[in-house]
Amino acid sequence: MESIRVQNKDIYRIEVNDKGECIQFDLTDIELPFRLEKSKNMVNDAEQWLKGQILIIGKREDVPGKDGGLSANERAQLEAYREFFRRMRAAIDVLAGKDAAQKIFGDQNYVGMFNDFMEQMAPHFDKMQLKGIDIKKRIEEKYGEKADDEI
Repeated sequence: MESIRVQNKDIYRIEVNDKGECIQFDLTDIELPFRLEKSKNMVNDAEQWLKGQILIIGKREDVPGKDGGLSANERAQLEAYREFFRRMRAAIDVLAGKDAAQKIFGDQNYVGMFNDFMEQMAPHFDKMQLKGIDIKKRIEEKYGEKADDEI
C-alpha cells in the first residue's frame, strides 16, 4: 500500500523525554502568545495562593496526628503543595498542550518546575518568534494575503 505524510511546516516539535514523546506548537496559532501569558499568570496566582496558605497554616494551632502520623498542620501543608503542583501542571498544559507536564516531568513535582520549564523553553520561544506581530506575519505568508488591520 502506498502512503504519504505531509509535514506541516508551521508545527514546531520538541522531544521532551527518553520515550520520544513530543510537545508541539502551531506557529500560526494566534492563541499561542495568549496561552503563554495565561500560563505565566496561572503560575503567579498559584504562587500567591501557596504563600497565603502556608501563612494561614503557620498561624493555626497544630493538632498532633493519630498514632504518630502527620499533624493537622503538616497534612494541610502537604495538601497545599499538592494543589500548588496541580495548578503548575495545569499552567504547563495550557501552554504546551494536554498532558505536556506529565510528558516532561513524569510524576516528579517540585517548586521550581515551571521556572525550569520556561528556562528550557526560552531558546525555543526565540526560534518560534513567539510574538503576535511575528505570528501575524507568518499567517500572511502562509495564506498569501495581507491580514486586514481594519475592522
